[in-house]
Amino acid sequence: MPTSLHAEGAGLSAEDLELLRRRAARYARAVDLHAEVRAEVVVFARGAARYALRLSSLREIRPLRSLARIPGTSRVVPGVFHYRGDIVSAHDLDAYMAEEPTTAAPRWVLIAESEERTVGLLADEVDGVEALPQSEVRPPPLTLRGGGAGVEGIAGGEVVVLNLTELLSLPEFARAF
Repeated sequence: MPTSLHAEGAGLSAEDLELLRRRAARYARAVDLHAEVRAEVVVFARGAARYALRLSSLREIRPLRSLARIPGTSRVVPGVFHYRGDIVSAHDLDAYMAEEPTTAAPRWVLIAESEERTVGLLADEVDGVEALPQSEVRPPPLTLRGGGAGVEGIAGGEVVVLNLTELLSLPEFARAF
């Protein structure tokens, strides 16, 4: 069995080298260069739609205890809430995306952050965390509001995968007035 000068210089016997070789073969894992890239997302519902938000943007999920309504604001930003000593705007994806938004009161708020801006996304239900295969994410249809701006794609034909940074750059979504 060939050995390197380094191994011979370490004073290892042929028997020790063989033991190390067998252990290396048993414990080494091959890297699968064709492994599918997956995005860790939280899936939630608001109105009739389901959305996915990357975990890298998510700070916390909490029950929505109170929402201070602000007169004259857009229906997309219906109010604000307190979060760890700060006042954070609440954004309603259903009011932004749906032609006929739900009238149901949201039960949850997902606190999300993008480029040092913190917002709350309102939700009726939180389905949980999923590893979403990138191959399942299809480009958004142009028929979506804004031609799909703020949407990374559609997964599994039913989950709207959000691009939070882009979504918050849209005045019609981000601004209350």
